[in-house]
Amino acid sequence: MAALEALGWPTRQGGLYFRYTVIAELGLVLLAALALARHRAAQWLALGVLVLHVAEGVHASGPWTTRARTTVAARAVMERLEGSDGAVLELPLQGPTDGWFGQAGLLRAVFHGRPTTSLPRGVKDRLHPTRVLVDRAFRSTRPETVRVLLREAGYRLIVLPDDLVPHTDPPMSRLQRMLGEPLHADGAYVWDLGSARPACRPPRSGGPPQ
Repeated sequence: MAALEALGWPTRQGGLYFRYTVIAELGLVLLAALALARHRAAQWLALGVLVLHVAEGVHASGPWTTRARTTVAARAVMERLEGSDGAVLELPLQGPTDGWFGQAGLLRAVFHGRPTTSLPRGVKDRLHPTRVLVDRAFRSTRPETVRVLLREAGYRLIVLPDDLVPHTDPPMSRLQRMLGEPLHADGAYVWDLGSARPACRPPRSGGPPQ
């Protein structure tokens, strides 16, 4: 797997791709065993592969010193805005890949305690209720209309992490034009739309935002 990644193979775009490498490796081991069954140096080749495999595992499990902990973006802001008067709209709805996308937003939910649109995957469906709502709201040319539509759908906060700004849709320039200047702190942009209806509902179904 490390060799494929070194050659530029887009393995990481597959999300939790490493779960399948174990199965693939077992198949490759069986094929290699059959091919080298009558080879004189088979045992030495097997030993060499074993040493390389163990060495790669040891290297991948490091470093063994104290690791620097990464903070959750906008954690302090989310703690300060903890409440139940509206949900959190995490942008972008679709990240650069599906691998681990949205998990930081789920961690933020621990601190703000509100319903959230964040999922450990992106929202690709253009007809998904949340995407339809966002597209419809930002088609408006009036900033106040955008804010009203989002509040009516139950959203109070909009969060956009710094590292996902290049991937957001609508683009950052339009977000600022329609929503005003955000609060920028702890690695994320946060827009506070004001109190919304506590019973957040997506535009076409009941329950918390999807």
